[in-house]
Amino acid sequence: MNEELYKFQKEWFDTIFEPYIKENPNANITYPFFTGVPEQYVNSNKRIMIIGQETRGWGIYKPDWTLKDSRQWTVDYLCYQLRYDTDAVYKERFGRRNSSPFWSFFKLFSNHGIVPCWNNVDKAQRNIDGKTKSLTEEIEIALNQKLPHSNKTLLQKEIEVLKPNAIVFITGPGYVVTMEKALGLRENTLAEYKPTIDNVCVDITNIVHTEIPTFWTYHPRFIVSKKKPLSREEIVKKIIGATEYERF
Repeated sequence: MNEELYKFQKEWFDTIFEPYIKENPNANITYPFFTGVPEQYVNSNKRIMIIGQETRGWGIYKPDWTLKDSRQWTVDYLCYQLRYDTDAVYKERFGRRNSSPFWSFFKLFSNHGIVPCWNNVDKAQRNIDGKTKSLTEEIEIALNQKLPHSNKTLLQKEIEVLKPNAIVFITGPGYVVTMEKALGLRENTLAEYKPTIDNVCVDITNIVHTEIPTFWTYHPRFIVSKKKPLSREEIVKKIIGATEYERF
């Protein structure tokens, strides 16, 4: 599964990401994020892909690493956070386990025996004076071009290869354009389906044409910041209830 994934990630890196970096050296684009999956995911029939916004705090890209090294970091970090691997080496490498709202959301699914895959809708961002900044729309369009040999974006191919039973975007309502670009949708396709305080978790399966139960909700950090908290547990319950996990 990871090897097949690598083929499309390398195609994106070689034909889209790296050429853009070379043509725009002052764009301050960070190291790209690459998803990957541990053996627990590969061997499970209860999978979910959780798609966040973007990585934060990553430095400006330099050609001093390999794609596989970057992806392995993603897998190792997820395994450590979800206690798939308790190796002391990882504790020394990553420190204390992350108790943020983001990772607490992952653990809610894991507690139900569902194995998450960590992905991001934006594969990179900008680093301006050491601070993470979202991509401009021009960069969004450039980095979300369809892969030359498949006529699909990288995110679409990642979903196709990893075959989750469900997908949840925890990007919040401000990522309409980003999600449309990454999913290869026409402009304004998602505008009227944004999550709201009254409709916290929206089923967008029929809108995005993934043929997989797909949901759109707020970032967990926003959910826990509300004075009247939105229930993460209810969001998880809705996603699990709408997905055929029970038949396995």
